[in-house]
Amino acid sequence: MGRADYVGIVSQLLHGEIAAEALCARLLGRLPPGPQRRFLATQAADEARHRVLYTAYLARLGDIVPADDGSAPGSPRHSPGTAIRRPSSSRSMSCSRARR
Repeated sequence: MGRADYVGIVSQLLHGEIAAEALCARLLGRLPPGPQRRFLATQAADEARHRVLYTAYLARLGDIVPADDGSAPGSPRHSPGTAIRRPSSSRSMSCSRARR
């Protein structure tokens, strides 16, 4: 595997952690106090820790590749008519935000 492919794969792992962290945060605001909320808070902390580690690792590698939603031609998951589309109301996270 080439370096660019490796950085691309690790970058996608980072973007997955960022998305999971954001989802946990959104769900936390909707749960009443209790064991489910404590579990989700622990999960959110784990996702944040993973984000920090992947960000630092990619900084050592010297690059972060933008998120691949599978819709770009040449993407391993791309096939006409099956591309993943984000709702127009969703906000996407940029690479510059991931580097924080």
